[in-house]
Amino acid sequence: MTQPWADRSESDVVDHQWESRSTTHFSDYPAIDSAMLHSRRILSKISDALANTNLDPRIHTIAVSGSLGRMEAVAGSDCDLIVVLQGKDDADTSASAAWESVWRTLAPIGLKRPRADGVFATVATISQLLDASARGRIDEAIPTFGKRFQLLWDAQPVCLPENFKNLMNGVIDWYTATPSEPESPPWWRYLLNDLMRYYRSLSVNCQWDGSRGAGRQRMRSFKMAHSRAVMYAALLGLLGECSRIDNSPTSRLQSLLTMTPLRRLAFCYDASGENGFEIVAGCYERFIEMSDDDEFRRQLTHDEQEIASPAVQRWIQNGNELRSELARFLLQQMQNRWPGNFSSALLV
Repeated sequence: MTQPWADRSESDVVDHQWESRSTTHFSDYPAIDSAMLHSRRILSKISDALANTNLDPRIHTIAVSGSLGRMEAVAGSDCDLIVVLQGKDDADTSASAAWESVWRTLAPIGLKRPRADGVFATVATISQLLDASARGRIDEAIPTFGKRFQLLWDAQPVCLPENFKNLMNGVIDWYTATPSEPESPPWWRYLLNDLMRYYRSLSVNCQWDGSRGAGRQRMRSFKMAHSRAVMYAALLGLLGECSRIDNSPTSRLQSLLTMTPLRRLAFCYDASGENGFEIVAGCYERFIEMSDDDEFRRQLTHDEQEIASPAVQRWIQNGNELRSELARFLLQQMQNRWPGNFSSALLV
C-alpha cells in the first residue's frame, strides 16, 4: 500500500522549516553553515527513504529531534527519531515492530541509533501525547513527557508533515488549556512551568548521573552549556514574545516553532531590537567546531581526563560566555519588553 507521504515535495520537509526570518546570515559562520548543509543532506535522505517505503500503517508521523532537528549535526551524531503511532497502546509487539520497521528502512543510510535507554528508543501514540488526564502529573512516564517536550524544543518532520503539523496543534492545545475556575491562569503558564521543569530536570540529571563514566558525563555537561542552554532560552524567548500578543498568540507560537532554536533566538533578538546575537552565534560557532573535532571529543570523553585540561577549560569558558549573554538578554526582556505577569512567573 502506498503511503500518503509518497508524493509530498521534498521542500515540504527539507527547506521551509529553517528558512531565515531574521537579519542574521549564518553563512557568515562556517561551522554552523556546514552543519546545516550536512543536516539538510541527511534529512533529505531520511525523508526520501521513508517516502519510498511502505511503512507500518499505524505510523501517524515521524520527526527528527536532537542535533539533526536543530540542523547542527556533525559526523557521528545520533539520529533521534520521534515515531508517533495512531491508536492508544505502545506496549504491544506491533508497536515495537513499527519502530523497528522505520530503522530497517533507514539502515542503508548508516545512521547512528539513539541510546537504548533514552526517550527516542520507543514509539509514542497520539493518545499518550494528548492524554488530558496526564496534565499536571509529575509522575508521568518520562518517555512520553520527553517526546512531547522534544516536539516543541527542536523537532522537524520527515514523514507526513501535515500530520506533524496537526499533532503540534494538539500539543500546543494540550499545554495551553486552562482549568475552569474564576481566575484561570494565562495560556502560557503551564507550558512555561514545564519548560523550566524539563530544562532543570536535565540539568540536575547531568550534574549527578555518572553511571556511564566521567567522560560521558563531561560530554553531557558540554552539551548542557551550549545546545541545551540555547534550546531553553529560545523557547522561553518565543513564549515571552507571544505573551505580548492579544490576537491568536498560540497560532503565532506554532508558526515560530518551525524554526530551529538558533533561528528562534535570532528572531527574538531582532524583534526586540537588541544587540548581542553575534556573541551567541560566535559561541555557537565554536561549539560546533569543537563538536566536529575528533581530537577534542576524544580528550573530552576520556574518563581519566582532568577538569583542568585545555580541552575542558576551552568549552567551559565558551559555555560561560554563551550563557552570560543569554542571561543578559533574557533579563533585559523581563525588565523592558515582556508583560509583568509573564516576567514575574519566571520567579514565583
